[in-house]
Amino acid sequence: MSKKISIIIPAYNTEKYIGRCLESVLNQTYQNLEIILIDDGSTDNTFELMNYYALNDSRIKIIHKDNDGLAEARNTGMDASTGEYLIFIDSDDFIENDMVEFLYNIAEENRADVSRCGFITDYEDGSTTIPQYNSEPVFLDYDERLADLFVGGHLSGVVWNKIYRRSVVQNIRFLKEDGCSEDFSFNYRVFKNATKTVFCDIPKYHYCIREGSITKTSFNVNAFSITKVKKIALNELSKNNKVYPVALKSFISSAFIVMTGCIRNYACMEEYEELRQEVLSFKNEILNSKLFSSTDKIKVLLLCYFPRIYKKLIVMNGHINK
Repeated sequence: MSKKISIIIPAYNTEKYIGRCLESVLNQTYQNLEIILIDDGSTDNTFELMNYYALNDSRIKIIHKDNDGLAEARNTGMDASTGEYLIFIDSDDFIENDMVEFLYNIAEENRADVSRCGFITDYEDGSTTIPQYNSEPVFLDYDERLADLFVGGHLSGVVWNKIYRRSVVQNIRFLKEDGCSEDFSFNYRVFKNATKTVFCDIPKYHYCIREGSITKTSFNVNAFSITKVKKIALNELSKNNKVYPVALKSFISSAFIVMTGCIRNYACMEEYEELRQEVLSFKNEILNSKLFSSTDKIKVLLLCYFPRIYKKLIVMNGHINK
């Protein structure tokens, strides 16, 4: 008998997209589903549309709560779920009709705690981006999957292209203080807890870029969340000779991106200075590491000895070219 899978879908003011999302879930080739919808205090017709679908499918359970953000909405869904596996889907995205079956099968066949697929990026103008991918399953040990998290971008960092065995995530929660980097932080703790993972990046998820989404908001202090969560992980991995160098490079790369945002938008300059000092605390490691490019090393030297010139170069060019 197939095992029950809980699909957790938080939603806030996504009346334009929630129907498309739910249609893609209800039409899955894998049918033993528990579909948990969390209305996070929507002020549009999102809740009414959820009810419409729930009247026609008994697998749907709706939870209505006051608006408290994505992290708490996902935690609410986890607490209400009863499936042996969990999948998270964003309400403005949608999935291929065999995504659940695909993720479930490769997890079960390989006795994995986490399995992953690839994704397609869809834009509002109708265009799409399908990245190159490896169609063969990849098995990573503890160090390898942590390193993959730091270098793998969206594929490893996000939660919505994965299936999780309940036993591995039941004591892990999304943290509100992690802001827009809650996915990375969640996966970091899951990957440490997992015994086995399998990644097969055939694209099955449709990640939709839209105006007004979190990824399209203007630059603000939330941008620092990625450097904060990576710094926490970096400190924890300080004695791991295999992962630490990769984690350090990832932290520094994110720091450069965030600092560029500060300079170009002339925003959060107090936080900018704190981050600059954090980067400089790793100056000697960066200068002596083969993992860092000559451009990275020049940036660090400019930040240390000529910070005003560094800012001027960012303003003039948008970034410092190689």
